[in-house]
Amino acid sequence: LLKLNKEKFILIMLPLFCLSLRKSLIFRPSLPKGSWSTRPSPTADERAYHVHHGAAVSPALAMLSVHSNLYVVTKLRKRDGEWIIPTPLPSSSSTIGTTADETSVASASCRPYIQLPKSAHPSITSIDDDGIYLLDDGFVLYLYVGKAVPVDVRKDFLVFDHNCSRQTPVVSSKTDSGRKIMNIAWQIRSFCSVGGVGASLLRPTTAPIVVVVAGDAGSDGHQIEGLEHKFLEDKLVTLLVDDSTDHETFYSDFLCQLHRLLQRASAKH
Repeated sequence: LLKLNKEKFILIMLPLFCLSLRKSLIFRPSLPKGSWSTRPSPTADERAYHVHHGAAVSPALAMLSVHSNLYVVTKLRKRDGEWIIPTPLPSSSSTIGTTADETSVASASCRPYIQLPKSAHPSITSIDDDGIYLLDDGFVLYLYVGKAVPVDVRKDFLVFDHNCSRQTPVVSSKTDSGRKIMNIAWQIRSFCSVGGVGASLLRPTTAPIVVVVAGDAGSDGHQIEGLEHKFLEDKLVTLLVDDSTDHETFYSDFLCQLHRLLQRASAKH
C-alpha cells in the first residue's frame, strides 16, 4: 500500500515537474516573444551551467532544481529556526513485519532537526511588500526583503558588510532573527540527508544566502547599487515558477491542455 501511494504521488507531481522544467533555465527561451534587443535571460553560460548539473542531478533534487521552494519568514513561529528533539519511539514497540527501509525512516525521524517556517507557492501572489521570504532553487538561497518592511525589522535580520567596497547587505549573526535564518539555511541545505547522506553529495554546490532587498534602501537606510539590485530582483521573479510567462501558462491551464490532449489520444484508439 505504501509503495502504491508513493507511485500515485509521483504521477500526480509529474505534470508539475514537466511544466516547471519547461520554465527552467534549461529549456526556457532566452528572449520574450517578439523581442530581439533585450538582454537574453538566461544567458548561454547560465543555461550551460544548469544543463551540466541537470544531467547529473540526484532524484532527491530533481523537483527542487526546476520548482523552487518558498518559505515565509516574515513572522516566524516560536520554534521556527530552533532545534527540535523528537520524542523517541517506545522501546516496547514491535518491529515484527517492518522492512529495513521502514525501520531506517523511523530511526531517522527521531533525530534532532531545525524546524522550518511555513512554505508558500512560488508565485508573485504569495509575496507581500511588507514580507520577508527565503527562496530555495537548489543552487542559491535568496532572502527577499520587501520594500515596505520597517527599518527596525530589517535591522533585526540584516547588517551591511563593511569589508565590501559596495553596500552589501548580509544576514546578521548577532541577532536572534539572523541566527534563526542561518539555522534554517543549514537545515534546508541538508533537507534530504536522511540516513546520514551528506548534503554535499546531493546538491551541486553549497547554496549561499543572497540577500535581495526590494526598493533602494538597505537595513539601516543605506543605498544599494541600483543595477545589481535590479538584476537580483529580476532573477528572483523568474524563479517564481507557479506564475505564467511569455511562453508558458499557469499550472491549472497546463493541466487542462494536457487533459484535452489525453482525451484526443484516447479517442483515436
